[in-house]
Amino acid sequence: MADVYGCSSPAMAADAEVDDDSSPAKPGLVKSEGEIYMESLVGASLLLVSKEFPLEVQVHGSKMLQHLVDHRSGQLSGGQLLNLKIQLVGSPSGKAVSVYSAANTGKSKGRNGSLLMLAAKNILRGLVAKEKAEFGRNGDESAVESTTISSPTFLSSVKSAPVFEDERVGFSLVLDPYFISSPTSSLSPILPKSLRQPSVSEDERIHVSNESNNIICVLSSENGTSSSPEKSDRSSTSSSSESGKMSQNSNSSDTSSTASSSQSGKRSQNSNISMSHLDNDKTMLLQRNDRHLLTEHNLLCEAFSIATSFLGIVQYTRIIPCLLDPLNKIWSRVEWKYLSREGLLFSDDQFLKMAYHVVKFVEEQLKKRKTEESGACDPFSIALIQQILPLILQLLHCVHGLWNQDDDFLPEELKRAKCLSCVELASTLASTNGLYAIDNEEYLLKNKTVALLEGTRQRVYNVLGLCTSIEGAFSELLDSQTVRNTLSKDLGSMELRHLGKVIRLVVIPLVENCPCQFWEPWRLVLIGPILVECEYRLHYAWFDLLYQGGTGKPYFYGNLVGSAKHIKELKLKLLLAFTREVSDLLRALALTKQNMESVSSSLLRFLLGHDCFRRMRMSLFGYFVDDETTMKAVPFCHSLTWLAINDMSVRHLILNDLLPCLIQRLDNQLPCAIQRLRRKLGSSTKASSKDLEALCEEWYNHFVKDSAGEDKGDAFAENNFTAWLTKKKEDLQVKAHSAAKKLSDGSDWNWEFEDEFRRFLPAYMDILQEVDSINDDEEVVFLDQEWLFQKLKPEFRSKYGMNSCEHHYMSTIFSVWRRKDSMACIMVNRNKGKFVSELIKLKPYIKASDSSSTILSRLKEKSEIAVGLPDFAVKPSLSYLRGVLLRWEPVFHPLIRESHMSLLLKVVDQYTKWNESKWCQQIEPDASDFESHLQPYADTCFKATCKEKKYYIAKEQICLHKKFDSYLASGVLDIRMDMFKTSKDDFVKDLVQNEMARMQLSDLHDELMNLSLERRYELVKIQQQVLTYVECLQRLLNNDSLKDELKVLMEEVERLGFFDTDNDSVDWENKLFTELIVKFSNQVFAKRVPRHYVIRGIIDYRKILLCKDSSQQVAFQAVVDEKCERWIESREEFWEKTSHYDHLYYDIVRRPLEQVFTQ
Repeated sequence: MADVYGCSSPAMAADAEVDDDSSPAKPGLVKSEGEIYMESLVGASLLLVSKEFPLEVQVHGSKMLQHLVDHRSGQLSGGQLLNLKIQLVGSPSGKAVSVYSAANTGKSKGRNGSLLMLAAKNILRGLVAKEKAEFGRNGDESAVESTTISSPTFLSSVKSAPVFEDERVGFSLVLDPYFISSPTSSLSPILPKSLRQPSVSEDERIHVSNESNNIICVLSSENGTSSSPEKSDRSSTSSSSESGKMSQNSNSSDTSSTASSSQSGKRSQNSNISMSHLDNDKTMLLQRNDRHLLTEHNLLCEAFSIATSFLGIVQYTRIIPCLLDPLNKIWSRVEWKYLSREGLLFSDDQFLKMAYHVVKFVEEQLKKRKTEESGACDPFSIALIQQILPLILQLLHCVHGLWNQDDDFLPEELKRAKCLSCVELASTLASTNGLYAIDNEEYLLKNKTVALLEGTRQRVYNVLGLCTSIEGAFSELLDSQTVRNTLSKDLGSMELRHLGKVIRLVVIPLVENCPCQFWEPWRLVLIGPILVECEYRLHYAWFDLLYQGGTGKPYFYGNLVGSAKHIKELKLKLLLAFTREVSDLLRALALTKQNMESVSSSLLRFLLGHDCFRRMRMSLFGYFVDDETTMKAVPFCHSLTWLAINDMSVRHLILNDLLPCLIQRLDNQLPCAIQRLRRKLGSSTKASSKDLEALCEEWYNHFVKDSAGEDKGDAFAENNFTAWLTKKKEDLQVKAHSAAKKLSDGSDWNWEFEDEFRRFLPAYMDILQEVDSINDDEEVVFLDQEWLFQKLKPEFRSKYGMNSCEHHYMSTIFSVWRRKDSMACIMVNRNKGKFVSELIKLKPYIKASDSSSTILSRLKEKSEIAVGLPDFAVKPSLSYLRGVLLRWEPVFHPLIRESHMSLLLKVVDQYTKWNESKWCQQIEPDASDFESHLQPYADTCFKATCKEKKYYIAKEQICLHKKFDSYLASGVLDIRMDMFKTSKDDFVKDLVQNEMARMQLSDLHDELMNLSLERRYELVKIQQQVLTYVECLQRLLNNDSLKDELKVLMEEVERLGFFDTDNDSVDWENKLFTELIVKFSNQVFAKRVPRHYVIRGIIDYRKILLCKDSSQQVAFQAVVDEKCERWIESREEFWEKTSHYDHLYYDIVRRPLEQVFTQ
């Protein structure tokens, strides 16, 4: 920094982990952020007291040195502190400025002037001697070598008021007598005592007052001016009054301890809330340091104003960078961020005025250079702006932050500053087109805080806009992410008038000057978000005005104060003003140099290609009810025509949103909200209507006419357009005068809303079908719009011109997709069923007794089947397999598995379909996908369609069907299932006549009844087989002769290895096995049962015979009875969890999009 600016600047060092200013710098160690800041502040202070600068600059430098000595000695090394004291003794005081200023303004340039100077010097010399004596008593005589006046007391209490050469510095310098502050100036009452500077003691105040009066009297006498005792008394009274106020604000009276304790307690409580993440020690450190930072910030800004007022350009270009360095470091401090976040900064008048002057100076310099050099800027200016931009951007963010905070937590003065008088704001809109006359003296006196806040905001906006015209600005000044983010991140907190200023002062200059290579970063973080915000606000504000009386979204307009009538009128004015600002931006986009040269490579195409307008509705142009807006917006609309020729997105916007509203605007006799508002505003229809009709004809010729297949060379093209427009107007008249419809929510029908809903409905149905067809069976599904956008089919995106996930349809698509049952879950369920089925068929067969780890090891080693499942679903699938086998195959044998393989696979399939029915519910149209004002129309339409396509009948039949299944689950009809199988029709007829009416199920469709009876019959048949199996084995145990006959058979099957189920070498196709099984069946099972029960009977009978420790009846109970009873107990659960049916009614409810809404 020293090489560039010619001033000392602190060396850069790594930031310390904890920013603690409580200890001095330690040589040889890494410097903390606080140490680096102190070096920068000391360097700036020492530079100001240089003898080469005017006396006013030196005096302020001595004031800064005095502050460092008084309040920062703990953070300075011994050498630094000694150097500061030496420099302080050798520096001029504020009293010297008063003396020399008075001497220089004397009328006599001869002996009187010499006497005056002599008298002044004698008095000042006495003060020096007195000061030396005081220093000597403190043991620092060697440090005092200068004869120049140096009084710490004097420097810390006397205020100077310089006369500025440039009167354009503004009201903040000239009008405020306390513009130049001292480090002891008290803060706002909101700041607790711990944040305020200690007041000067009474003895020091009296001493200063007496010395000051002596000098004034001498000067007055030497110059021949009268100095009456009345004036002196009045001056003394004024000084005492001011001192009293300072004393009161500082709580220096005897009763101050209680108030101080109270304030300190409040501060402590607030700090604990605001900085709960900090420990107590660091919180106390922040409270101690933030008051010094505020004083130092004001001193540095004050030095900035003095330097720019009293120095020439060569001199102040040397000083300003050295002042900006510590200023920027202040804004990065933790304790400063607390002050800025809590709004405490703006409670200090001095801070607000000083900061305003810095911003004003930069703005005026940029204006001057732009006028003189046509945008060229020297390297120093660019470097200066680079250093000052972070400062003013953070200041702007703080101003924005006031509008982000709840008014309940702001001081009263800031609350009032956010309130807007309808009368004053209306006058501002009328006289200055929305920009504040911020240098107006009268306005300042009435609304100082408002003027400074609005003036700071407005000037920072203008600085950013002026920077865009500087050559190389986008690569050297405005390439920082911070510059772009400062505005975009606070858009939501801005009122319409603030957003309008951003557009006028920043965005339009940006659009006009931004080179194409910088479009992308500015589109992402500023232009795109601003266009989206404008579209959103204009849509809801105009909709509210057109259809709801202008009562909604109050935060758009701010806190307006006045009568209800005046507030309503002012809202309309603010909305019109903002709409015109947006139209200016649109006009700038259309008329930029790039757009004029080539529409295909313009910024406008770039923005539209990235969906920066989201949904471009007629509200963006205020529905063309205002002539001024219309004239500004029409060039933009003509540019859309040329873009839409090759861009389906723009064409879709024109045909579905803009053109229908434009036709409403052109029909002056149409009973609609647009025409009513236009007539209310008294908008002319001659010039604007002519331009709008030409625009409508242009859109007709390029888009409507082509799509209708008409001949472009038709000589009666004008007549064709006229006839088409007339027909469209007639159609609108018919809709407007049609009979009112009854809406589902009971609200009043509005034909305009009905028409808007019908225009969007085809696209909405396409969205539903597209989302339903999305294949999201991936293992990982990303819940964001970019992933979903990539899943859309190219033809769908092309049809609606969807260039990116920023397209306005994506919010609806995303909402619909979140309701859709995940195909991933469905596919996992299906693959789970396939996997279990393959395991059932896998040889050697898996048994229920096999552990999951054993099965997994086998699958990994032999790779016998493809798993086809994500890892998380494998073990649950093995548990599911085990459950099926335990219930349906309690006894394992390879011949049993082969015998009832089809049954096991059917059971798995039934479970899979039932599980899938919980997930595969197709998405349905939902009124919540529409904007709130269209939801009643969507709901009414969908309900009418469902009624027409028997959707409600299907749902009612399914509900009755479930009740019928529950009735069958009770087992009441189980004993009659054989009758059903022999005569289905008669059975159902008899059932309806005798049972269904009593069960209130008489309306159930016969086909659904038959499906349930068929399924129940199959389950009852299996139950009968189980009971038959138990009964036959029980009879066997009671028949000794039969047991003797089977003894040889059992020995034979044992000899053949029938029970060696783990032996893979056994030939299970052996005919002897088949013969023995048939023989056992014939002898034991008088009632025929499936083959797998016979094989199970052989195995169970052998187990019973092997139980030597208990009777056969006890063994029978354990081997046969318990397993069969377990199956019977679980059959109703099986009945419930396999209730999947294939029928038209179920298809309608499961697939409503296909069966009801798109047929």
